Amino acid sequence: MGEALPLLLGGPMLRRLDDNAVYVWLALSRAVELDGVVLRFNVKSGAAERPGDPLGRGTPLFMEQVGPQLFIAIVMIAALPAIGQRYPEQQILAYDIRLVERERKTSILGEAKRLLLDGFALPTFALASSRKPDMRILHGSCRKLHAGGSDPLLAAHQELQANRKVPGQRYSAFFLTGDQIYADDISAFLAPVIDNLGTQLLGGRELALPVTPEVLRRYRDKRHDLLKDKAGFSTDEGAQHLMTLADFVAAYLVSWNAALWPSDAALEQRATALFKAGERDEFVSEGRGGARMVGRAQNNALRRRLKDELANLLVSRRSADALACIAANTATYMIFDDHEVTDDWNLNQAWIARLRGPATVLGQRIIANALAAYWLFQGIGNSPQGEGQPLRPADVAQRIRSYAAGVKDAGPRYDKLFERWTWSFTINSVPPVLFLDTRTRREAANVGAIRTNCGSASAVGSDTKLLDAVSHAALLGWIRGLKGPIAIIVSPVPVLTFSFLELLQNWLGRQGQMFMELVDNEGWHSNPEGYQELVAALLQFGGDQIVFLSGDLHFGYLRDARIERQEKTLHLLQCTSSAIRNAAPGPVQRVLASSYETKRLHGARTWWGPKLGTIAVLDDPTSRDETEAIVKDFGDRSFFERSSALALAGARADVPVAARDAALFANHMGLLAIAGDSITHTFLFDDEGKTGKLVHRYRPL
Repeated sequence: MGEALPLLLGGPMLRRLDDNAVYVWLALSRAVELDGVVLRFNVKSGAAERPGDPLGRGTPLFMEQVGPQLFIAIVMIAALPAIGQRYPEQQILAYDIRLVERERKTSILGEAKRLLLDGFALPTFALASSRKPDMRILHGSCRKLHAGGSDPLLAAHQELQANRKVPGQRYSAFFLTGDQIYADDISAFLAPVIDNLGTQLLGGRELALPVTPEVLRRYRDKRHDLLKDKAGFSTDEGAQHLMTLADFVAAYLVSWNAALWPSDAALEQRATALFKAGERDEFVSEGRGGARMVGRAQNNALRRRLKDELANLLVSRRSADALACIAANTATYMIFDDHEVTDDWNLNQAWIARLRGPATVLGQRIIANALAAYWLFQGIGNSPQGEGQPLRPADVAQRIRSYAAGVKDAGPRYDKLFERWTWSFTINSVPPVLFLDTRTRREAANVGAIRTNCGSASAVGSDTKLLDAVSHAALLGWIRGLKGPIAIIVSPVPVLTFSFLELLQNWLGRQGQMFMELVDNEGWHSNPEGYQELVAALLQFGGDQIVFLSGDLHFGYLRDARIERQEKTLHLLQCTSSAIRNAAPGPVQRVLASSYETKRLHGARTWWGPKLGTIAVLDDPTSRDETEAIVKDFGDRSFFERSSALALAGARADVPVAARDAALFANHMGLLAIAGDSITHTFLFDDEGKTGKLVHRYRPL
């Protein structure tokens, strides 16, 4: 069963941060009595000011057992009447989570030095202003532990350390915008760690996967083939794909807590054993268990890859402490993209239909396991009270616990647990923020036509809208209720990308399902009907600036657009930051770099016709005859879009990295700063321990 587990398995993570309550998420190995306090903080001494009453007190709002050695807790620390039940803004405050035993209270954070900022004895936070736009948001996506390159979490942590004593310069919030784990691409070094840890956490009593023992024997060393044939998945990886609930919960903990990893020496020993096996012209296959003979040339290449993978993991192990410290000291909000479940999750109608059939019950169970783990580790912290959901948090945890314990007939009910769930959520900050679920509420849509440069029209893009009617209505209601000049929308799939990329995706997508999966043809522009509905909702905003924060694409960029319809003009700013650790491959980098520098793509004009599912991309300027031809085919415009790729002017870097290369392709994170009507975006990256910054002060078109 492995070594005894520590009490604190994950966290504390500072999750929702309201003016009257602080929510702290923890994963524990046993049931304990906890309480939490918020205290005034002395910046000079680095210690909490304990005399008198604390500013807030609280006990677990949620403490639920998932398995024999896994308990998930949310401690709600409410502001006390003595301070008017509102925490003071723009001040550094401290919090503590304490273990209550025999009438004694002992901090469970005292030994977790990795969670503390330099010179501080407790985790701290600062509330942003509730009266005026004043936020600094750290954001990023796509963290694959064994991907190469330097790790920007180290740079982001260094930035937090440098500003730890200045409330207005600290991060107001930390947004993780998708792919917090790569369920379909687990390192061969970490797979046995996840197996063993998952068994410890859940006790090995989880219901068997819904396939026969004969099928499991046949696919014993061919997990990727099993997922293709029996689960209906389309991932190109999959040799170590997570499948059981135990797999998923262990993967989250390993990703977030380096203390649960084997030592560096143990990882080196595993590498040595694999290399020695390679010298004998044999290697344990990438499937779990079994062995196969390979040629020496193949083996040498495989050993080189494993050597690189090990070096990459050791970097991620160090940066896991940086992630834990940022999340412990900054309000942290998360939304999934596809890799928390599997690559291409709900890509289009063909993919969705395939996963609904009786031949893919295995895929349905894996998705249920992924969503249950997401709810435990990410979703419950976004909405701790469970507002607007069909089940109370305690009832959700009970169903997950019954399934994990192997209760008879729990499986089918468990598979449908999140069918009617609402994953989108809001933050009542200034400016306000909406996190959009662009994965589980997709809906069939029309496939219209595209006409480029006034040439012949052809079929366009995807048959799937990213939001269904219910989600669209919720988005519209949120937008209509907003006040103020600026709003922020987190869309894991970017709203504004590049004409070159969109044209390539659409062209390849029309060649068949395989190509659509290859190029992930699922952007907002891939289905013009869905995009036009989005813009129609955005145009109901009473302000004039909406900022989108996104990930997904494995490169970073800034792009802005002006949307015009009748007397209404709306400015959009797209800030895409991806990947934290999974940069685009070299050939893709070079192609995208060329497209980024193409003059035509820096000033694209797009005509969106009133017929849903139609779009025309115009030359600039467009002749009268060409305009009349478009009107004849598509009708008068419903709205007009002019967009531009933003040059990274005013770049500053401590290392000799070109602005284009660092911002577009290196592993990086984004830092969005909004103060009044001023918007600044900074790309943070780390080049072997040196922090680099690329700063852009945004001015709308």
